Order: sequence, then C-alpha cells, then structure tokens
Amino acid sequence: ECTGGTVEFIKRDASDLDLSKLQIINILENSYLIEFNTLNPDGTHVIQVYIFDEHADGLLTLVDVRYEFSYGGF
Repeated sequence: ECTGGTVEFIKRDASDLDLSKLQIINILENSYLIEFNTLNPDGTHVIQVYIFDEHADGLLTLVDVRYEFSYGGF
C-alpha cells in the first residue's frame, strides 16, 4: 500500500478477479526487453538507451554498469 500500488479485495476463489482492470497490464503492454552482447563481461559499461516515443523522445545514460552471472538464469 505504501508504494503507490493498487489494492484489490477479491473473493477467496478469485472468481471476481479481472486482470484487465489492474494497472500492471498497461505496464506490461508497454514494456521492452533490451539485450546486448559484450566482449568484456567482467568490466564496467556505459549504456545509452535512445527513447523514441510519440509523446517524448530522450536519452538515458547508465554509467559504470557491472553484470553478475548466475547459473540457471536470473
């Protein structure tokens, strides 16, 4: 409740749950996955993401990004 999220009270069997009314659906519909390869996975990286949108364009720069590898995925 303190994160700006949504609180829904639903029946115990969730028969009245309508996922299309939750704000998370809009977020998922408008999300993106960005992947890239690097020759130096142990170093630091500068990542620049160019954003082109009908409402606002921009550039996001992330500096000194490091990656951690874990077996089995995330």
